[in-house]
Amino acid sequence: MHFGKTTDIENNVASHDVKIYSNGDNVNILNAENCEIEIFDVLGRTVFTEKMRSNNQTISLQQTGIYIVKTIKNNILITEKVFIQ
Repeated sequence: MHFGKTTDIENNVASHDVKIYSNGDNVNILNAENCEIEIFDVLGRTVFTEKMRSNNQTISLQQTGIYIVKTIKNNILITEKVFIQ
């Protein structure tokens, strides 16, 4: 049996250098240039989607709660949970 070449997960995650954090009612995304961003509420509804052109982005969310932020950069998918107060 041949399973093919394995990839180094640490190196792949390092090439996805997007940083995500919440601050009040904002989601701040750093190093977002050429990154696809989608934000979902806890019911799975898309509340934001955009292909980023700038390096840093602030997205204002109107309702408090938990959101899932999905980012795709360099063909690497990362999801993070943020809390909006």
